[in-house]
Amino acid sequence: TVAETEQTDLLEVTGTPTLAAGATLKDKLDNSPNDMEDFTIPGAGNISESSTIKIDGIRPFVQSVEYNDASLADTFRLGQPLGILVTFSEPVELGGGGNLLVDLETGTPDGRVTISTIPESPDPDNNPLTVLGTYTVGVGELIKVLTVKEISLSAGSLEDASGNDFDGDYSFIDDIDADGSAIVIDGVVPSAFTITSVTTDGGNSETSDGVTYDDIWNSTNTSAIVRVPLEGEVVGHNTLVKGTIQVQGKITGSFEPIGSVHTITGTEATAQEAEITISGTDILALPGFGNGESIIFTAIITDFAGNSTTGSA
Repeated sequence: TVAETEQTDLLEVTGTPTLAAGATLKDKLDNSPNDMEDFTIPGAGNISESSTIKIDGIRPFVQSVEYNDASLADTFRLGQPLGILVTFSEPVELGGGGNLLVDLETGTPDGRVTISTIPESPDPDNNPLTVLGTYTVGVGELIKVLTVKEISLSAGSLEDASGNDFDGDYSFIDDIDADGSAIVIDGVVPSAFTITSVTTDGGNSETSDGVTYDDIWNSTNTSAIVRVPLEGEVVGHNTLVKGTIQVQGKITGSFEPIGSVHTITGTEATAQEAEITISGTDILALPGFGNGESIIFTAIITDFAGNSTTGSA
């Protein structure tokens, strides 16, 4: 019986056979049977001379799980796919209708890569030791450093060419972050918001009774200040920092961008509000601008990962 860890490409007898203590081996005669005393294997009599038998008692194992994405991005947003490459110690085959499941540590809930075909056909990297799966960022998944939580087999079998399986052990040597990679997962979109504060700036808005003119645009004003709420980000994982805000405005028709894109600072994210100045030139350029008209403001908040939320007007 082949024992675990035993391995050879050619099975053969490597020494002279012996009898265990107290054992005898005799020829089969009715009278005076003879003891066998010479166990030397004659020339060309070794098992290796007549048969090529390979012994493989080594179970396959998972060598590594790696981030493998052509984009080389390090931050992924909701709905964005990224490649996860699993490398085995030797070629294996998935059978019996099961899937290899790679569960990823992404907070709550956990992400999952489901691999249903091993080996790959066609094989994109021509490497029989690897298989590429796809993880797509799901709602609420959020982690600073992506790692593997667990690998399992849903059903069926995963075996090497000799029929050795993993014996239920899908532990791995190198995790996704083994090379120092810090893959950020952000499946949390910026919170819903409404702009509730817009004030004019410059001109008579700066006088002692300027509050009277805060919500009125007149010929003396030079700009407007739009205050955009920044709420709902997870403490310690605020991906609004280095994200952007694009203020939009309309008098008639549809909303359109007004002013330049604003980059969110750490101070603004902590304060949960950004004050964005819109120049008088941009306000005057809005379609439909004229005396007695009203300007409605909203904004699009996009976090660093690329998740966006448009405010309600």
